[in-house]
Amino acid sequence: MADSSTFTRANPIEIFNWPKKRDEMILLGSMGRELANVHVGSKLRVPAILNHLGKQDRSWLRSAAKKMAWALEADWHKFRN
Repeated sequence: MADSSTFTRANPIEIFNWPKKRDEMILLGSMGRELANVHVGSKLRVPAILNHLGKQDRSWLRSAAKKMAWALEADWHKFRN
């Protein structure tokens, strides 16, 4: 498994032509499921992933999310400039 501080960025998602009225919770849920699908790859990997998750510190997800948010914001600043 990759270290939780390692991120791979996929191609940018163009949101400029999305509808103004949308349900972000549905969108985030869909994105989470897709991210999980990418990481699992096959059902054979599920036990190893669950084992890995069971060994993580309680704050690993919050920490990883903060790091990803900082990386996303840095990318946004590059995009804006």
